[in-house]
Amino acid sequence: MHALGALPVMVTFSSVSAPTGVTGPKPAVGMTGTVVCTRITMASSSALTITIVTKVTARASGSITNSAVVSTAKADPVSVNNTATVTNSVYGKR
Repeated sequence: MHALGALPVMVTFSSVSAPTGVTGPKPAVGMTGTVVCTRITMASSSALTITIVTKVTARASGSITNSAVVSTAKADPVSVNNTATVTNSVYGKR
């Protein structure tokens, strides 16, 4: 299983937390980039939570949308749940 989360504009990477056995490259703290989480084996119909923490850059405002996509080497009969998207409102300093 591979989960990819490209950080949106206006944020930098702070940290990622994932269950034991999940590994992968991530940007350095304070940088932009893509978080990649890989788990070699995962039981069918199982779930896991990966949390990516970011910091909003100075003077950012508006909406920030982030998406993550999961893929596997085997065919997934329920592919509609392989993407997650979240949108947050950001209010810049005045």
